[in-house]
Amino acid sequence: MLVGLLIIVPLIASLLVFFTKGKTSRTVALGLSVVEFILSLVVLFQYKHNPDNANLILNCAWVESLGIHFAVSVDALSMLMVLLTTFLVPLIILSSFNTEYEKPNSFYGLILLMQMALVGVFTANDGFLFYVFWELALIPIYFICLLWGGENRGRITFRVFVYTLFGSLFMLVG
Repeated sequence: MLVGLLIIVPLIASLLVFFTKGKTSRTVALGLSVVEFILSLVVLFQYKHNPDNANLILNCAWVESLGIHFAVSVDALSMLMVLLTTFLVPLIILSSFNTEYEKPNSFYGLILLMQMALVGVFTANDGFLFYVFWELALIPIYFICLLWGGENRGRITFRVFVYTLFGSLFMLVG
């Protein structure tokens, strides 16, 4: 159940941030990303005391006819990656406070959406679910690079999109 919260909290946070206006969006994004980091520390505490805890496993049938499950859990490696992600996102948001962005609610909402997808990637136990979260992580990255990137951002973002698309399709086939 706690692993499910690690995925749901940044998703809800990103939706909240998308609907806030102006400079409050970055404050809300920072606060909610810190909440996500605290939640990941709670998961770490649970994992250290009882790695087989049922709260650290979520397994629901998703597409039963194909044997696809929404199966997420935490092990030592995924816990490290989740902690790293949830620690860095507040730092990323905090480091952007000195810069004024056009549509800051979209910028910070996309960062939180990316965080949700990355936590999903690191906790996925099903190959198809891993693929879905991987693709979901690429969508906010694409828009962040396209809308707030530097010089030649359109051409470079298109190249990254094409390379990741073909790489992802080969991964799906594999």
